[in-house]
Amino acid sequence: MNREQILKKWNQLKDSAHVEWPKLSDEDLKKVAGEQDRLIDLVQEKYERTPEEAEEEVKNWARRAG
Repeated sequence: MNREQILKKWNQLKDSAHVEWPKLSDEDLKKVAGEQDRLIDLVQEKYERTPEEAEEEVKNWARRAG
């Protein structure tokens, strides 16, 4: 799933993202609003990942979610 698809389907994908990263609050996910870069930043921050690790996690999740 690419960035545009995530953006369009974000309301449906929020639950999946919350299951994948339970430390992300509903408010966090509202702020993401489907923007992949914001999600990467939050995963990096909340899970203490490197930027590369967070990006890879989000990309893997997007592939599975799509």
